[in-house]
Amino acid sequence: MLRFTVYLLMMLLVVTLGLAEAQQWQPPQNGKIAFASNRDGDYEIYVMNSDGTNIVQLTNNGFDDTEPSWSPNGSQLAFISNRDAPGYDKEVYVMEADGSNQTRLTTLESRVYFPTWSPDGTQIAYVSDSAGNDDIYVVAVSDGSLISQVTTHQANDRQPDWSDNGIVFVSDRDTQNELYISAVDGNPPTRVTANNVNDRQPRWAPDGRIIYASDLTIDGTGVSADFNIYIVNTDGSGATPLTTDTSTESSPALKSE
Repeated sequence: MLRFTVYLLMMLLVVTLGLAEAQQWQPPQNGKIAFASNRDGDYEIYVMNSDGTNIVQLTNNGFDDTEPSWSPNGSQLAFISNRDAPGYDKEVYVMEADGSNQTRLTTLESRVYFPTWSPDGTQIAYVSDSAGNDDIYVVAVSDGSLISQVTTHQANDRQPDWSDNGIVFVSDRDTQNELYISAVDGNPPTRVTANNVNDRQPRWAPDGRIIYASDLTIDGTGVSADFNIYIVNTDGSGATPLTTDTSTESSPALKSE
């Protein structure tokens, strides 16, 4: 039976654009952690060893490069940048793990964020408001061609995470932020949680369940003043708190053992 370790990472950034701009931590690939920093005046992508040593700057262009996401085999990074659309508009880019071959994948001229790779590393899902609200799209890594529009709802669909089980994401289509699962073919998604509280930042667990942050009370009866980390089955059953304190936990990430 697969075991996993939960890493609870506190949000230290002041989020100016709310849930839509909250970035999810990416686990190390090939012993490296990728991150965005504004230490030189604008946001650039850096990598470092998992112990914090050997920090290397990968991008350097005077614009904002953020939200790095490792490919499954650790050979490439996807990221978001406004280098070709200064201001509020952003696009998806990919580059090699050493920062070379930085290539623009999308040409949407809209707000784009939350890039996540397909399990086989050939496609990238992302969120864009090009249709007026936040939807999830998939493009080919090879040439940036659009594969599919995963969601088409008038509400906002955000924070996708991709595994062989599909794309899990957050949507406010039923007022509160709840978890849904969708295939890439654009068919209607399946709702996972239905608890009338805010569920967010979903991640696939190695055993096929979903780990996420929620302000559901520990007894499951109402809304808490704090967020805790939960794990749930894909059919919404068995929601179990993994943390039970009175502080706020967020941005769960998992490491297989």
